[in-house]
Amino acid sequence: EERRRLKMEYGELFDAIAALLFRHDPINIAAAGAPKDEYEPETGTILPRLKECSLAADVRRVVHEEFVRWFDPRTAGPENAYTEIAVEIWAMMQKDQQPVTEGRTANPNSVDKKRAMIDLAIVLAFFALCFLAVPVLTPLFRHGRSLATVLAAATFQVLVEGAAPFTLMLVRRETFSSYGFIRRNLGKSLGLALLLALLYNAGLSWHVGALLWIPLRNQPSVHNSLSLGFPLSIIGLASVVFAWGFVEGFFGIYFSRKVNLAFGHSSTGWLAPGVLAFALFNGVVHLFVGQSLEGFITSFASGYAIAVIPAVTGNAWGGTLVQTLTNAVGHL
Repeated sequence: EERRRLKMEYGELFDAIAALLFRHDPINIAAAGAPKDEYEPETGTILPRLKECSLAADVRRVVHEEFVRWFDPRTAGPENAYTEIAVEIWAMMQKDQQPVTEGRTANPNSVDKKRAMIDLAIVLAFFALCFLAVPVLTPLFRHGRSLATVLAAATFQVLVEGAAPFTLMLVRRETFSSYGFIRRNLGKSLGLALLLALLYNAGLSWHVGALLWIPLRNQPSVHNSLSLGFPLSIIGLASVVFAWGFVEGFFGIYFSRKVNLAFGHSSTGWLAPGVLAFALFNGVVHLFVGQSLEGFITSFASGYAIAVIPAVTGNAWGGTLVQTLTNAVGHL
């Protein structure tokens, strides 16, 4: 009944993708004599998720994830094995036409790589430009004692790490779901975030010989917000969590994904290039703002945690949570 409904909803696209999967036969069941409709169940779960996709690489990730879910990782094989399938489906989505023939299949990563490198260059250039203003603005934000000061500091933080990525997402017509902000594997993502935050805070507490576990406690804007009294303090604290929690965490997730795309990587794994690149970037930035080697190490660790969670769970919400839980932790 559900398959019949999907066929009616998606029409020829359903049949085209089912036929495409049968032709490529990623798990070798057509070669064993399976009927031509054998891939229709997988087609039925792939199609509704295509709205998450803004690049051919997204399509490849979705198709691979569905085959892993239907079978198992060993049977499904590596994500790169689904490259040609992804390109043909992407062509259908973009041009509303029949699948690209085998002899004309393009490289799905060529456009994605170029776009990713351009986007990354723009984001880093904008970040560097804003970074020049940090020495001037930080003293003003740090010593201000009004809600306007707190909101100004939060706005500047959002500008530094959010303006360029959000603008490029609009230009590229990308969605937050394509970066892993979805419901699938939400429990795994949040659970891993809590585990990594616990390990981070335990290690930091051991190093300084005191219990450090209150997130954002050493963030100056938190001190300023708490001094405002209720209800202004709530507004201030909410802006701090949004700016230094969600937006800063999203910047790491965005950065990591663009690096992975630039390298033609599947964006999965504990040692994905994007994960390591953002961890290094996060550490180096904190060295530039005057933190010691200890600051580099802790920032490298938190950056790694932010980027690795979506890389191993496919869900990015945990990345923003771990950023919030490990940022400027302090005493009660």
